[in-house]
Amino acid sequence: MAVMSTHRPARLPRRPIHRRALATACAAAAALGIGAVAITPAFAATDSGPIDDGLWYFTRTGVAEAHQQTTGQGITIAVLDTMINPDVPDLVGANVQALGTCRAADGTPVPATSTGPDAKHGTQVTSVIAGTGAGTEGQAGVRGVAPGATIMHFAILPAGYDADGSEVGQGCEIPPDAEFGYEITAAVDQAVAAGADIITTSIGTHWADGSVDALLRAYAAGVVVLAAPENQMSPGDEMLGPDALNGVVTVGRHDVNGALPDALAPNGEYLSVVAPGIDLRVPAAVDGVWNRYALADGTSYATPWTAGVLALAWSLHPDATANQMIQALIHTTATTPEGGEPVHDDFYGYGPVSVPRLLAVDPTTFPDENPLLHPLDDAGARPSTAAILEATGKAVPQETAEPTAEPTATPAPDTTDDQAGDDTDTSASLPLPAILGGAALLLAAAITTAVLLRRRTTSPAAGSTSPTGEEA
Repeated sequence: MAVMSTHRPARLPRRPIHRRALATACAAAAALGIGAVAITPAFAATDSGPIDDGLWYFTRTGVAEAHQQTTGQGITIAVLDTMINPDVPDLVGANVQALGTCRAADGTPVPATSTGPDAKHGTQVTSVIAGTGAGTEGQAGVRGVAPGATIMHFAILPAGYDADGSEVGQGCEIPPDAEFGYEITAAVDQAVAAGADIITTSIGTHWADGSVDALLRAYAAGVVVLAAPENQMSPGDEMLGPDALNGVVTVGRHDVNGALPDALAPNGEYLSVVAPGIDLRVPAAVDGVWNRYALADGTSYATPWTAGVLALAWSLHPDATANQMIQALIHTTATTPEGGEPVHDDFYGYGPVSVPRLLAVDPTTFPDENPLLHPLDDAGARPSTAAILEATGKAVPQETAEPTAEPTATPAPDTTDDQAGDDTDTSASLPLPAILGGAALLLAAAITTAVLLRRRTTSPAAGSTSPTGEEA
């Protein structure tokens, strides 16, 4: 068994960037011709249609243009959410399999589909990835980010519960012989066995020990896992849902201008990226009839959107590993300078996802190591970083060797490196181009782990809005 040490695996540098200064500084950067770090060019598109139709996440982010190259074909995405209504107009004919892991107290499987309100969240989340855009009654439909991908939708929230946790129908009890969280464990294992490349969840349910072990098996199989953090957090709050799991891609939300919600508190050290998650078009039901659309807000929608974008990029480079896809994602954000290294911020993570920049790089040029792992000595990491490294065939750093009897000369400290590693927030006095550009964005340290040979074979984080715009 590997010996745990206090050595911390190299992580990309972190420097706070004031969230309100970001939009202003990006505009200034654009005016100076620094398009690589400006948010606006990353979201620009040839389609200048209305924003209030809720399709800006498709028309103004580069997704529509990306579909000229790929729609995610060859990639399988497993969605872990509530029940789903596969008969809504924008999912009819879509490549979606409705699966379920919930059983009644007598062991009888509970259906994964529903036409009731308990299918609202799952239907909307999956439509963001797989929507055909068919529309209903002359209305514009939902355009999926990766309609060419294969979607396995797992209903892991017990039937009879809506996205906000309220009971809306017949419930699903946990069988007497089942471990708490068995639905997640079963869904992850089934998804891995079926060849899923990506697993995404927007449900903040409890991950028991067995579920965490299933996550290890997913990592070992070379799967990228995404999870939605809480929409609203107070300063100092810890992420306790699936987004708190070690090594997952956590996704915050921004609006059409790249701005975060005014009341947003920092999601902290392990927020990965931000993506479209405000005023997105989704299917909605009125009096049980799914013939309307709503504008939805939440990390629940930013997360599957990001999963879909990863599918687009991965389909172009099927030989890339899961770790390399994560590396490519955070190295091509809208705030990462061209050819530079991303810097972490508690509000934006490594920055807003940029579809054009992600699709323009070859992920196989990046290291095959997950840059989102917790420090090796983090006793609260679930699963532990050592367990992840072992499960994925990588070397676990050992304890530092004891000093020899004869001391050797110690070089003088390098004060330049000390200053470069200072984590002081200077964003209040520096313009964003200075923060994001230059040598301050060098990689913090060398990668310490070996290469993983990846086999390539064939309470919710967010509430949706009603047709009237009121958040549910």
